[in-house]
Amino acid sequence: YQRRVHGSITPYLVSRFYRAPEVILGLPYDFAVDMWSVACTIFELYTGKVMFPGRTNNNMLGHFMAVRGKFPNKMLKRAAFKEEHFTDDFQYRARELDPVSKKEVERVRPITGATRNLKQILLDQMRDETERWKVLQLSDFLEKALALDPAVRLKVEDAQRHPFLTEA
Repeated sequence: YQRRVHGSITPYLVSRFYRAPEVILGLPYDFAVDMWSVACTIFELYTGKVMFPGRTNNNMLGHFMAVRGKFPNKMLKRAAFKEEHFTDDFQYRARELDPVSKKEVERVRPITGATRNLKQILLDQMRDETERWKVLQLSDFLEKALALDPAVRLKVEDAQRHPFLTEA
């Protein structure tokens, strides 16, 4: 995919709101980036909201971890852009706008797990109880399609067989 076609790593492939973590981190990527983008789009179609509304790549990583939890250390160890976003001991370097000075500041934020529950976000958007089973299928589909590690992310063949897509 990227390595065969372009030969270089860029943190800016794909529009930011649909950009997979491996792109931002400077890891080799393949068609798993498309599964991530599809999942973000499906979430947006269902909720009417952008799933990860980050202002920068750094901010996007913070949004990812809020919903999906901490990145695996083995993934971060291989990341070309790790130093831009994480400390040597894998703590998140959040770059934020200071409300007083209006300047960008870096704050190290330990990430222990997700702080937002994807299933609950989707259930809160449910229009009536009759669609609960389908929303739970959607939640399962998105949980798998939004795995931070692309090696364990939902594959196209598995997505095609997922009940969210196969059951009416």
